[in-house]
Amino acid sequence: MVLRLLLIGLMLALALGFCSGEAFASMLHLEGGIANEQDYREVFWLTGRPILLTGSVRETITTGRDGSVTYRLTYTNLGNQEHKIAVTRTLTFVTTQEPKDNQQISVTRLTSYRETISVDKDRYVLEDYQFAHSAIADRQPVVGYHSANWTARKTYNLNRNAGRVVVETWGSSVGYRHNWGETATHRIDGTVNFTGKVTAGNSQQESSWAGSFQLMLSNNHSRRLEYQPNLPSQISFAGGYLEVRQDTGTLQYTSNLPDLENGLVQDSRRLQSTGSHQLTGLPRQKRLPVPLLRDIQGHWAMEDVLSLASLGAFPGAGAYFGPRLPMLRGDFAAALVTVTGLSLPQPPAAPRRGARAAPEPEQPIFADVPITDTFYRHYQAVFQAGLMQGTGPGLFSPQQALTRAQAITILVRALGLKHTDLATQGQTPFRDDAAIPPWARDAVTVGYRLGLVMGNEDGFVLPNQVLSRAEASALLSRFIRYLQTEMKAEYRERILHFR
Repeated sequence: MVLRLLLIGLMLALALGFCSGEAFASMLHLEGGIANEQDYREVFWLTGRPILLTGSVRETITTGRDGSVTYRLTYTNLGNQEHKIAVTRTLTFVTTQEPKDNQQISVTRLTSYRETISVDKDRYVLEDYQFAHSAIADRQPVVGYHSANWTARKTYNLNRNAGRVVVETWGSSVGYRHNWGETATHRIDGTVNFTGKVTAGNSQQESSWAGSFQLMLSNNHSRRLEYQPNLPSQISFAGGYLEVRQDTGTLQYTSNLPDLENGLVQDSRRLQSTGSHQLTGLPRQKRLPVPLLRDIQGHWAMEDVLSLASLGAFPGAGAYFGPRLPMLRGDFAAALVTVTGLSLPQPPAAPRRGARAAPEPEQPIFADVPITDTFYRHYQAVFQAGLMQGTGPGLFSPQQALTRAQAITILVRALGLKHTDLATQGQTPFRDDAAIPPWARDAVTVGYRLGLVMGNEDGFVLPNQVLSRAEASALLSRFIRYLQTEMKAEYRERILHFR
């Protein structure tokens, strides 16, 4: 099993794989559980009360010549010893994808299934499984958003036609993925209906009951930087940053089930149950290079500058960062590529040996930046992603200073939120709101709503003021923190009501 936490229902890679190229996915959502590198958990409903099952799951993914993706899921050692439950399950899904501009529509169908369940002396066999799933992904410059809907009906045969259990579920999911993490949150509502004969004492009696449940599932993959100081004073560097990646899956459930004894309804009373479970993956750590900058010690932006420099956001800075110097468009573009994880465009492939004609030489897209420039591919990446549009026809102007309004607009473009309802919530509270350029108003409004734009202690945002390198570092750090924390809260805590 791939070494990352798989949340049941995580259609994230399915929905976003086209924007990152990374081939990972999970088709475990329907069974309503969570998993990490070793363990798998789900809640069992067939006997009329919630029971936690534990085990493991292996997922095999293959891609067909037609571009379809096949997922084969094999569950092993799944059960609950206390309640004498053992589950054997194998499922196969096939997904087809249809691109639509910056969006992608996917449809998933179930092609094979096999499941048997033993509960003490009772045996359940899955005799029919109806399933339909579709997802849509929207690719913004540096964030991919997705949502999905599905329905399913599983019919189990109990003890060779002694009874039948039908479990129906319908669900929805929403999520995102970017360079600093990913979150997918899923809601699954379901009903379970039983009709048939049950053994009560020495006789068999007819029984019929129905119940309902709701599952809230969330997966989060986080990427954060932690500063690690060195205790000895006689060392060439005081400390450095550690990059930590970690996965967490959370399951919450509520249920409304009848009061049963030996499979028979005792009275009209309904039993309400709630529960939650969490699995956390092993943190994966990587030490980052230690930048030795001589002019930021004690500076108010020192932490922001050092963390970004450790990531390689300021190539070519040398030993002097120049925190008071203007932030240039070229330097901001290079930092933006590192912060957002944009892929650098590749130069045209060299002609094959023996080719009849040489390919046309690559033409620069900027009149003021040659292809041989060290950071040409960085400028090309942010331009093609629509983050920075240039200063005129064919001009990128990498040596031109960047204003605060321009920087804010670039970051909001990266999120793809400029034209959402966030941009239509009235004026900002800044004292110089009237000074915000018309072309930047929506972006500044969104930036304020998201907490990216703080203003100074006097209540001014100073949109037309040139941004210093220290101020740009602080703005980029806030952008990272928004991606790491606020987006997760919007997609996880707000939906699941975490505490």
